[in-house]
Amino acid sequence: MKTRGDYRRWLPMIPLLALLPLAACGHAQLPAAAPAAALESFIFSAEDGATTRFWLADPAKPSVRRLLLVVEHQSGWAGVADVSPDGRTVAFTMLPRDERDPDHGARLQLLDVRSRQSRTVADGIDLRSTLVWAPDGGVVTYQRFDGQQQQVWAQPASGEVGTQLSTAGAGERIFPLSLNGPSGQLLEVRLSEHGVDLQRTRQGALPEQLQHLSDGTARGFALSPGGERFAYLATDQAEATPLSRAFLLDLKASSVQALPDGWGEMVGVAWEPNGVLVAGSAGTGAQLRTEAGDRLPSPTTRGFFQPLRWSPSGHYLAVRVFSGDTAAQPGSARDALLTQRGKLVSIADTLPVRFVGWVPAGAPGASK
Repeated sequence: MKTRGDYRRWLPMIPLLALLPLAACGHAQLPAAAPAAALESFIFSAEDGATTRFWLADPAKPSVRRLLLVVEHQSGWAGVADVSPDGRTVAFTMLPRDERDPDHGARLQLLDVRSRQSRTVADGIDLRSTLVWAPDGGVVTYQRFDGQQQQVWAQPASGEVGTQLSTAGAGERIFPLSLNGPSGQLLEVRLSEHGVDLQRTRQGALPEQLQHLSDGTARGFALSPGGERFAYLATDQAEATPLSRAFLLDLKASSVQALPDGWGEMVGVAWEPNGVLVAGSAGTGAQLRTEAGDRLPSPTTRGFFQPLRWSPSGHYLAVRVFSGDTAAQPGSARDALLTQRGKLVSIADTLPVRFVGWVPAGAPGASK
């Protein structure tokens, strides 16, 4: 996959691809399995050069799957994708075969999971846009460039003309986190020469700064299900050996808590549906832990796990599995599912695959 050099200035990150109640034994306590968990599905993509395929699969047995869409695109330039909260729609970016500019020539497409039909709703956008859905699944964000100036847009799933919500200053970058409506409030992270800041903005109004997150670099931004807490990773480049650390921000109290340094180098965070945070670490003692320090059951293998996203039921955690020992030398990577009892479920054994998102039980088109 090719990368844009301009992003390296703002994201000199480690080379990674952008929980439960306490138990007396020191591990996370596991709730009883629920039959309903077997009804939820997940979507993943598989890329083969100039072709990306989207699949709907059963997390209990990923080989039980259904092909949703085949997308032809510029060779070596796969886009990004995300599933709406209701599981009805997949938003994804793609660079047409006759395009050479990923910054300005990509398209935003919406795939209806039930009908397995897709349509283009915006073009001339950034291939690496941050796709954030409104809670009702009616609007999704994307980014485009006007010259070197980055913009955040809200695109209605209905196909109506999108609305520009936010504009970065010269030399800045914006990453949207949450959105309420096509012209509503946007929570975003802004990267500038002064560091990384969390702010709130609304169309036609000046941004409101909520919290300074880091003087250095930050990544792995994750908003809690209730929107009251925010987790992220930050790296102090002034340190002799810069390591990513995890921080937890209470938006109501404007207070920041750092997860213990003794947990090691942080590589990712993800929220359980009940609002409990899980953090993954690399290096000596690599582990998945809840914010309270409880270790999640996981296979004892070399490498480490980067948490991606919990299923709606909380029975599965999508993870990125790295074969290396540290974030600086991560080795090979593959996406997989981790069950609540610590079993690692492979998504596919052929082409490289990427986890896209969850489809809740009962969503239209969710049956395999």
